[in-house]
Amino acid sequence: MITRSKITGSPIHLNISLFLFLIIPALSHGQLFQTHYQFAEHLRSLKAYDEGLFYLNRLSPEALTIDQKDTLNYLTGKFYYYKQDQTYSIRAFDQVGISSPFYRESWLLANYQRFYLGNYLAGKEGLGKYTTGDDPLTVQLKNFQLAGVALLERDTEKFEVLRSDFKDDYRELIPSQEKLIEIAESIENFNSKSPFVAALFSAVIPGSGRIYNGRLGEGLISMLAHTIFALQSIEGYQKDGPGSARFLIYSSILSGFYIANVWGSALSVKIRMDEFNDQTDHTTLLTMHVPLRFLFD
Repeated sequence: MITRSKITGSPIHLNISLFLFLIIPALSHGQLFQTHYQFAEHLRSLKAYDEGLFYLNRLSPEALTIDQKDTLNYLTGKFYYYKQDQTYSIRAFDQVGISSPFYRESWLLANYQRFYLGNYLAGKEGLGKYTTGDDPLTVQLKNFQLAGVALLERDTEKFEVLRSDFKDDYRELIPSQEKLIEIAESIENFNSKSPFVAALFSAVIPGSGRIYNGRLGEGLISMLAHTIFALQSIEGYQKDGPGSARFLIYSSILSGFYIANVWGSALSVKIRMDEFNDQTDHTTLLTMHVPLRFLFD
């Protein structure tokens, strides 16, 4: 009875093991490398990324030519890319030589993943290392990626310079270019607030700091709560005196609400800014990725 592979126990791993033991001997010393490539592509089409890496790791780089090593590194980088393991994907893509037909794709995907990880400087330096030559699509892709990272860095002036080189020559890029322009406009139009001013407003008129931050409903609720507890405290003081339980309870609640509201108003400004920045970064990275997936998937 045939047993499953001890690596994962999956049927695909079993098929790979059979392929390795029955066919690989006939393909040793770098012969028929195209067969290896086709089998790896077949695994990719099945989304069997772990199995693909298992298979590629069984190939001996010493028996391959330089071009074949480049292809092996490209395939390895692509499998890690699909697994969303950016570190190992970048490492493999960086080893693809400039003479390889897979170099442009490896170069673009490696540096996009650097941007995804927040390594903006390394990504920009990586893009600058490639000589685009006379290929207009590559020039446009490079410019597009640099425009995207300018938005990630909130450098709208730099974006406007790069935007001037946007062209309508490639339909794969047009929607994404338009989306980057839309994102740039949202950054320019975002009305950032001051946490200090929000806290100051709430200190003078409780709830007004939240209204200043665009949280009208929260501000009105805060004003209403402070008014209720203030009136209860005043009534307790007037009717029962400053030492009464009623006055002490409501004045304590009012004081707690007041301090929390001042602090919360300042914090709400930061939260609003963080939410905007997170959403903007996510949308920008997604937009930068779209033409790469369209061209290279």
